[in-house]
Amino acid sequence: MPKKIDLTEQRFGNLIALHSTGKNKREGSIWLCKCDCGKETTAFAHQLRRGGKKHCSHSCPLTPQRQKAQRHSRHLLYQRWLTIKSRCTNQNTEAFKDYGGRGIQICREWRDDFSKFRDWAESNGWKPGCNLQIDRIDNDGDYEPSNCRFTSSRENSLNTRTQNNNTSGYVGVYKHGKKWQARIGIKTRGIHIGTYLTKEEAVNARNKYITDNNLQHEYKTQTI
Repeated sequence: MPKKIDLTEQRFGNLIALHSTGKNKREGSIWLCKCDCGKETTAFAHQLRRGGKKHCSHSCPLTPQRQKAQRHSRHLLYQRWLTIKSRCTNQNTEAFKDYGGRGIQICREWRDDFSKFRDWAESNGWKPGCNLQIDRIDNDGDYEPSNCRFTSSRENSLNTRTQNNNTSGYVGVYKHGKKWQARIGIKTRGIHIGTYLTKEEAVNARNKYITDNNLQHEYKTQTI
């Protein structure tokens, strides 16, 4: 029979072994331990000695993973990161249908590590108090470094996907009866550009108005 090893007052990670509470025929000696967070827990001797248990539980506030998460959660970008992950991966969120439901994903690098997303953001113009929003350059593309940038809220709104009731697939071009209308918004004004027989004419008229009025920095021209 193997000699019983006394673990009393020995430290294993965040746990201090207090005393043996008995023995399991299959697993061996059971020890009552006290965690540095103040909670008590039990563990098998072999778990403690092999490093299989170092905290009272996975929810212990002192685990390295939870400490890291707590540090991250205090960062101003953390909630934005959670929102992006949720809209791409959580089918129970209202926004999923417009993101993950359309096949839009968040790249694995960002999805698995907030610090990667934070580092990219801070290297691409974001700083506390800047009031910038993250924008996907290709609205059908994923959340990934090559397809994202930071813009003002106005610039971001101008790059949004066409609304669900838009039948043309082009921002600012709508079916009206048997004809097509082109219009854009400038600040609080809606500007009606014209009514046309075909969608192509409406798109071209919209693009010409943008070019003639030097609005390219606010609106992207679109080609058929």
